[in-house]
Amino acid sequence: MRIVLKVVSLIIVLCTLGLALVLTAVGWEGVRVPLAYWISTQTGRKTTLQGPLDLELSSQPRIRIRGIRLHNLPGSQYTLFAEVDTLEVQIDLWSLLQGRWVLPEVSLTNPVLHLERSPQGVPNWVLGSGKDTPGTIPHHFTINRMIVRNGTVTFFDPRLALSFTAEVAEHPVANNWRVLSLRGSGTMQGGQVGFALQTSSLSTLWEPSRPFSLEGCLNWAGTHSRWAGSIDAPWNLRGFDLAVELSGSNLADLFPITGVMLAGLPPYHLQGHLSQEGENWRVQNLQGSLGDSDFAGEVTLQTTRQRPRWVGHLQSHYLDMKDIGIHPATEPNPSPAPAPVLADADLDLQGQTVVTPIPFHALRTHLHLEDGRLRLEPLLFEWAKGQVNATLGMDTRHQPMPITLESHFQRLDMKHLLASLGFVQENGGILTGEVRFHSDGGRSLVMLLANAEGNAFFVVTEGQMDSLLLALAQLDLTKTLTSLWFLDSRVGLRCAVAGLRAHAGILTLDPFVIDTTSTKVTGGGSIDLREESLDLHFEPHPKDLSLLSAHAPLHITGTFQSHEIRPKAGPLGGRVAAAAALGVLVGPVGAIMPFIEPGIGEDNDCQDWIVRTEGKPPTALPSASQ
Repeated sequence: MRIVLKVVSLIIVLCTLGLALVLTAVGWEGVRVPLAYWISTQTGRKTTLQGPLDLELSSQPRIRIRGIRLHNLPGSQYTLFAEVDTLEVQIDLWSLLQGRWVLPEVSLTNPVLHLERSPQGVPNWVLGSGKDTPGTIPHHFTINRMIVRNGTVTFFDPRLALSFTAEVAEHPVANNWRVLSLRGSGTMQGGQVGFALQTSSLSTLWEPSRPFSLEGCLNWAGTHSRWAGSIDAPWNLRGFDLAVELSGSNLADLFPITGVMLAGLPPYHLQGHLSQEGENWRVQNLQGSLGDSDFAGEVTLQTTRQRPRWVGHLQSHYLDMKDIGIHPATEPNPSPAPAPVLADADLDLQGQTVVTPIPFHALRTHLHLEDGRLRLEPLLFEWAKGQVNATLGMDTRHQPMPITLESHFQRLDMKHLLASLGFVQENGGILTGEVRFHSDGGRSLVMLLANAEGNAFFVVTEGQMDSLLLALAQLDLTKTLTSLWFLDSRVGLRCAVAGLRAHAGILTLDPFVIDTTSTKVTGGGSIDLREESLDLHFEPHPKDLSLLSAHAPLHITGTFQSHEIRPKAGPLGGRVAAAAALGVLVGPVGAIMPFIEPGIGEDNDCQDWIVRTEGKPPTALPSASQ
C-alpha cells in the first residue's frame, strides 16, 4: 500500500513539475492562445484572455487568469456575453490522471453576464451545441465549490420591453451550505420593476442528486409575485418546477405574460404549480379570485407556435360578469384603441352561478381566440328554467367591436324570465325562440342594435295572461270592472308569436299575435334605434260578446324617453258618433249598442302563424303534454 501511495505521490509531483516546466518553457503567451481556443470550442463563443496568468504549484495547483472576455451573438445589445476580472481555478491532479477534470474550488471576481433575447425571441445564453436536455450538466468537469464576488447580471428582452440589472453574490448559510443571491431593478412595459432571487450555490450544478433550488419575489406596477421550487437544467434555463403566487390591482399588468390585454378589471389573486414541459409552460392546481369571482383549473402556454396559445380548462362556482369586463353599457363612451392581442387561446370554461344584469346558471362554453378574433361555441347556459344554446363571435382588433350572435331559446319559463328582468307578475308561459344577427358594434346596447342586421323569432305557449291587461287593450269597461272585482281573473294563453327584422337601424315587428281563450291581439310596426323613436300598433279581436266595449286599435308613437299610447281615432270615433245618434233616436239603451262587441274574433292556431312567417321555428313547438 505504501508503494502505491509513493507512486501516486510521485506522479502528482511529476505532473506539477511538468506543468511548471511547460509554462516556464513556452511562457504565458504560448498558453494563452490554445487555452482561449479551447474555451471557444466548449462555449461556441469567441474568447479572449487579456491578463497575466499566475500559477501556485502544489498537489492541487491553483491557476489565476485575468481579463477573460466571451463575445456575444451577432446583433446583440452588448458586444460581450460575459467578462471576468479574475478567475481562480484549483485543479485536482489525481483526478486529472484518471481522465476527469475535478476542480475543488473555482472563484470569480467581478464577473459580468449580459443575458438577452433577440427581437425574434432567440436567447443568447445557450452555449455550446445547445442540445442539453433537462437534468444534464456539462460532463467535462466537476466543481466542488464555487465562489462569486461582486457579480453583475443584466437582462434585456425587446418583445417584453423588459430590462434590468442585478447584483450577484454568494454567501454561506447554515450547515456550511452556500446560496447565491441576486437583487435587481429595472423597467418592464415602462413601469419600474424590482426583485430578489436566492438560488443554490453554483457548485450544486455538478451534484445531480441535489435540486437547484429557486426562491424569490418580484414587484412591478402594482403586481406582486412570489415563487419557490427548482430547475432541472439551469444551464439552459429549462425544467422549471415552481409554486407561484401572483396578486395585483389590475390583471392588465400581466399582459407581458398572458399576451392578452385585459384592461379595467378588479384586483386579483392567483396561485398554482408552474412547470416547464419542453417548450410549454403548464400551470396545474390553479386557484384564484378576480374581484368577487372565483375560479380554478389548469392551463398550458404553448410557445412553439408563431403566436403563443393558451389551452386548458377553467371553472367557477361564482362568476360575476363585471369582474371579467362585461358591463351593461347604456351611455356612449369614446372608443378606445384596439387592444393588442399577442396570444391565442383554446379554453373550456364553466360557471355554476353567473351574475349578470340577467342572471343565469350552469354556463358551459368553449373559447377560441385566434389572432384577435374571439368565438364562444357552443355557449350553453340555463336561464328561467330553460336552456339557451348560442354562438358568439367578436373581433377584438377593432373598436367598436363587431359582434355576431346566433342563439336558440328552449322552453324558457316566462314568469321566471320576466322576474329576472325586474317584472314581478303572474303572467307566464313557455318561450321558444331564435336570434340571429351581426352588428358592426356600438358603444352602448342601443347603438349595438342600431348597427345590427338579422332577425329574431319568438313563440310563447302554455301560459296565462292577466285579463285586466286584455280588457284595457280592448278599452272594454265591462271586462275591466270584472277583472278589478275578481283580482285572480286569468285567461289562458293559447299562443303568442313575434318576429323581428333588423335592417339599417330599423327594427320591424312582423308578425305579432297574442291568442288567448277570449281575445286575439295582432300588431306590427317599427322601432327606429338610431332616432330612438317608436311607431307601433296593436289591435284586439274579442271572441265573445262584451258590453261597453270601445274596441279600437292602439297606436304607440314618440321617442324612447317620451311616448304616448292612444286608440286609433277612426274606429273609435265612428262608434262614438253612432252612440250619439242612437241616444237621440231610441234613448239611453240604444246609446250603448255600438259598444257591444259581437265577438267576431276567431281562434287562431299557433302553428299557422309560424308557417305564415318567412322563417321557421328554431325548435319544435312545445306542447302541453311536454
